[in-house]
Amino acid sequence: MKKWFIGIGVASLLAVGTYIYASGDRGTTGVVGREPVQEAPAEESTGSMKSFVIEANIAYTVEKEEMGEFADLVVLGVPQEDIGDRKSDIRYFPKDPGDRTDTPRDIEFLKSFVNFKIEAVYKNATGIKSGDTITISERTAMVDDEAGKRIVKLGHFDELQAKQQYVLFLKKAPDKDIYYVIRDNDGREKIAHDNSLEEQVEAILKKHRITK
Repeated sequence: MKKWFIGIGVASLLAVGTYIYASGDRGTTGVVGREPVQEAPAEESTGSMKSFVIEANIAYTVEKEEMGEFADLVVLGVPQEDIGDRKSDIRYFPKDPGDRTDTPRDIEFLKSFVNFKIEAVYKNATGIKSGDTITISERTAMVDDEAGKRIVKLGHFDELQAKQQYVLFLKKAPDKDIYYVIRDNDGREKIAHDNSLEEQVEAILKKHRITK
């Protein structure tokens, strides 16, 4: 099985507080470092589309209680695209020149980009304002190749869903206008439509010591 480091550049990895080591293109996934590894099935179901997880060990250099201080941007808003409608960046390892089989190529790297429409800003070190749309990168993409059409994720997390309202804790890439959710699922808080928006937001901000 191939093993590799998957990154977005050393500077970006350090900047967003995530370090990734992955092996294979299917298997279990875990979070390592100061938390126990949590295994997940290799194949999941996302509606009618199969979802595969690249085996990955993900170490976060930022603790949960530090997210509010670490974030460049804390916002309320809504993703604009489903996973199948996103722009993606998918790269493969080259096949052995002597390989004449139809064996699917191994994925080396993948990410997708979702537009996120901002409705409110609670912490801002970037100049972003309510009404702006920013681009968020996630380690998942819709892949359509020799192995078929499927959703592939690097590590087990819940990708942002279109039209679902979230409060996000974001870090900006040091060299481009791209944002990353801090600590994956920990840095995204879904807003329930059947409860008070104001009360939910206040509870989230209080938990992370963010003052409006």
